[in-house]
Amino acid sequence: MDIPTHLTAHISHLLCAQGVQYTTSEKQAPSPIDLLASMKQAVSVEKRLAKAGVSKALRDMLSRCVGEFNKMVTKKSHKIDSSMKGLIMNLFLGLC
Repeated sequence: MDIPTHLTAHISHLLCAQGVQYTTSEKQAPSPIDLLASMKQAVSVEKRLAKAGVSKALRDMLSRCVGEFNKMVTKKSHKIDSSMKGLIMNLFLGLC
């Protein structure tokens, strides 16, 4: 099964836009709620893109999305570390 290019481009564009937003307009690191909103969108796209044999567990998908996000963010204080990832995961499970 081939993944439509427009969906792959969509998740990449979403994460890139979020990364650029946080590096150009904000001097303060994004809040966990802001990051949760971004990651929630990215995870929903990631679910649709997941190939057979790729883990669809929420923790794994969130890890992939966080990895992509961290690649695109240039300001170190805006990257998602393991404690922030855990907080986002807990918020995600509590709110969804």
